Amino acid sequence: MEKTVSLTVRIPQSLHKRIKEFSKKENKSINELIRELTKNWLREKEKELLFSAFSMLGEEDVEYASMAQKEVIFADEKPKEI
Repeated sequence: MEKTVSLTVRIPQSLHKRIKEFSKKENKSINELIRELTKNWLREKEKELLFSAFSMLGEEDVEYASMAQKEVIFADEKPKEI
């Protein structure tokens, strides 16, 4: 398992209450929920950046860009064939 670090984040009490309620509904700890949401958010932002960069490429760069995109999107997973 990857080494973890602690992080203190200050949020409004009302937001904490909503997160706590949602984590209970999902049967997850707040830590697990925040980690999952952050990971998903980062993955989406990386996809947006790659799509933006990919749309500026010429045809000769498409194969190379596709391979690079796979590496970033699946960085924490085993690469899948697209």
